Amino acid sequence: MDFVNNKTQMIELVQAPSAANLTQLEIPYQSFLADKKVFGLETYCSGDLTLSPTGNAIITPAILQNAYLNLYFKAAANRSEGFFVQNLPLISLHRMHSLTTTSYVLDQFLIDGPVVYWEKSFIKLGAPMANGANISFMLNVSYQDPNN
Repeated sequence: MDFVNNKTQMIELVQAPSAANLTQLEIPYQSFLADKKVFGLETYCSGDLTLSPTGNAIITPAILQNAYLNLYFKAAANRSEGFFVQNLPLISLHRMHSLTTTSYVLDQFLIDGPVVYWEKSFIKLGAPMANGANISFMLNVSYQDPNN
C-alpha cells in the first residue's frame, strides 16, 4: 500500500508524578485531529528524543514495553463505532532504532483511515510508573483532512 504522509500531528501525553499510581492515561480531545482520517501512528522513547516539545523527559524503552494503545473509532460506512484497536503494544509503533551502533527506521504502522474519538481513547499501563518528574508519551499521528 502506497501512503503519502501529507500531514502529521504530535500528541504529547504528560504524566505528572502525582499521577504515578495510575495505570490508564486518557487521551484528551484533540481539536486539531477532530474528524480527520488517521492513516499512520508512531511513538518515540528516550533513545530517540531527549526532550518533548514542552521540555519534559520522554518515556524510557522499558516504559514503552509496558504500555498498550486503545483507540475508539467513529462509525463509518464500512464499520460500526467502537474500540477497533485494543491493547496494541505501544512498542509495536516504535520505528526509530537509534540505541545501537547501526541506526535504522522501520515502516510506519498503518491503518485504513478511520476517524478516531481521541477523548474515548487511552494508553493502558501494565504497571504504574514511578516517575519523580513529568514524563511524556509521544504519539505522532499521520492523517488526511477529508475537507482539504
